[in-house]
Amino acid sequence: MNARLFPLILCLALGASLVHADVKIRPGDKPKESTKDFIKDAKKNGYPTPEPRDRTFTFTEGLSVDIELEVATSFLGAVKFTIRDLPQFGRLSEIRPHPSGEGNKAMITYTHGGAADQLTDRFTFQGKVGDGNTSSPGTITLLGKRSEPKLEVMEAPQFRRLQPGEQDAGRIVLLNSGTAPFKGEIRWPEPFIGPPHIELAINEKQTFLLSIKPMKPGAYRVSQELQPGVATSKIQAYVECVQPFVAQPSSVALLYNASVGNRSGVARVTNASDAPLELTVDCPQRIKVERKLTIPPKTTQDVPLALDAADVGSFRGEVWFVQEPHREKIVVHAEPEPPQIKLESPANGKIDFGKIEKGKSGEARISLLNVGGATAILKLNNAPPFIATAAASSVIIEPGKSQSIVIGFVPEQPGSYSANFVVGGNAGKVEVPLSGSMFDPKRPNAGTTGPTITNPNLVPTKTSAAAPTDPRSKAAAAKAKPKTPPPALPASLAIVPSKRAETNEATPAPKPSDVAPEGSTPRVAFSSMSKSDVTMFGRLASFGFGVESLPQFQSKILDPVTAIGVSEAGRDYLVLTWSPPKVEPKEYLVQTSSLVPNKATGLLLKSWSNVPGWKPVVGSGGQMAGRIEGLSAGHEYEWRVLGVDHEGKFSQSSDIIRVRTLPPFEMPLWFWLFISGALLGAGGIIYRRVQAQRALA
Repeated sequence: MNARLFPLILCLALGASLVHADVKIRPGDKPKESTKDFIKDAKKNGYPTPEPRDRTFTFTEGLSVDIELEVATSFLGAVKFTIRDLPQFGRLSEIRPHPSGEGNKAMITYTHGGAADQLTDRFTFQGKVGDGNTSSPGTITLLGKRSEPKLEVMEAPQFRRLQPGEQDAGRIVLLNSGTAPFKGEIRWPEPFIGPPHIELAINEKQTFLLSIKPMKPGAYRVSQELQPGVATSKIQAYVECVQPFVAQPSSVALLYNASVGNRSGVARVTNASDAPLELTVDCPQRIKVERKLTIPPKTTQDVPLALDAADVGSFRGEVWFVQEPHREKIVVHAEPEPPQIKLESPANGKIDFGKIEKGKSGEARISLLNVGGATAILKLNNAPPFIATAAASSVIIEPGKSQSIVIGFVPEQPGSYSANFVVGGNAGKVEVPLSGSMFDPKRPNAGTTGPTITNPNLVPTKTSAAAPTDPRSKAAAAKAKPKTPPPALPASLAIVPSKRAETNEATPAPKPSDVAPEGSTPRVAFSSMSKSDVTMFGRLASFGFGVESLPQFQSKILDPVTAIGVSEAGRDYLVLTWSPPKVEPKEYLVQTSSLVPNKATGLLLKSWSNVPGWKPVVGSGGQMAGRIEGLSAGHEYEWRVLGVDHEGKFSQSSDIIRVRTLPPFEMPLWFWLFISGALLGAGGIIYRRVQAQRALA
């Protein structure tokens, strides 16, 4: 910087600061130019006219608001303010100096006195400096808003965990911080009970009680604005009502137990509370159950349900577990007891026809009683020479009824006879030992020394291995042709007597480990099939049907398995899925089909066989699942699933699903191309080395 200019710039800066010091006046500072000098100058040159400032203020209905009046002027003394036009809907106070001490400002208070719809008002003012001119009018605009209450929730209610029938109360603290009193009608959601009407003055605080008495388990909430549209007035409360006990399942089937002789089932009651539970059981008189229960806390207890052994009819009713006010219901149902036959007479359980003369016959009567709850359909299996004289080969006995069967003793030649007369069917089996003898009066010396025929089987023969003593008897025996016994069944259809049939229980379903090879026929109980049934079953088996297809093996309590599908399939395995029926089976049978040659027709017929060794796995979404291994890759299979109840009877078949396993693993084309290229490259290298060695040689 030029040294000559520096003193000049410094002088100008000091002069500017001195000028600024003369003009700027801070609050409380005395101007260097006194008011007297200004008034003296104003009288000489005239007072400046002030300029008013228009302002807008807001107020609340019925309340007051302070208003600031201001003019712009170069006069440093106090400005005289006057009201020119008064407000229409309110009143003004006296004008008073401004709290800051500034002379160009003043304060005034406006108090609203109009109606609720008169919320807009205005007034004008003027300012005057000394003896000079008065300013033009300045306008003050007033905009009002309604006076409203404002509820605030200072304390929300708190509740403890309850059980049905218990009551609790919580405290609510409310404050009206608005500009008007609050009055409101409150409707509380059930089961909450609170004050129906609330009144609060301005800035008033009150305490209320909110109570609740739930009668059912569940979660109860209240979320309500006591003053609509005001978020601070929202009440929020939560109450958990726990269920003291739970009875399950919702439905219990009473199943027949042959070892006990009645129908029974089990319900379960869980005490979820922290105290012992005293329950009353309310149910029909036919149900045998303990009427008073004591369950320890946090415990599940089995409750046996049963029907009396003499009660064999169908049943459906409700069992209520009660601890007022809570009640839990279980529906109990039972099918009629299976038909069961008992031998009423003869009392000793056997019949002896004694001795009868040749050419005559004997008769005896047996009486059967059906003590079950369903109709008994029985087959009469004659054991010649003991033959039932009924016209039909079957007998139908209604529940609780008796039926007499006349058995005749009609031997064709002298001798002693014994056999078991068997009555069997869907009601079990009754065997009556029979005995008798025939003598020929023309041969008094022979007496009853003829052949003794003992036949423990159902279809006896009439010949005996014993040789006659008379030569003429030998000739007669040589001429006599024994009756041909019935043809033997194939080995795959061999009849195996069932011990369960004697106790009137259905044959249990085969376990996977006991399943016959593919294409074979399941074993059947003789007690539930006559010879005609066996013949028909042999025909069905040869055409690909199993024993589960026969009506007497169909379950009455199981529904078919549904929603059969496949969740996973590999080359040698797959995972079947299905939805369980309403009544849980004792076990499931997974079956697959195969083609079996039929000897009668020479055709390949479809036959279903059980799959042994399938493994239950965890399914998704409550479904059952089974993993089947040992399958062939790229092969298509047919599958179906059956349920087996506790009596060994089968449900109807599920839908049939066809699944193809993944094809065998094959090397991709690029692999073979790579191998071929590698071999060609290796061959080229070898060829070049051989040529190089030949060249060196």
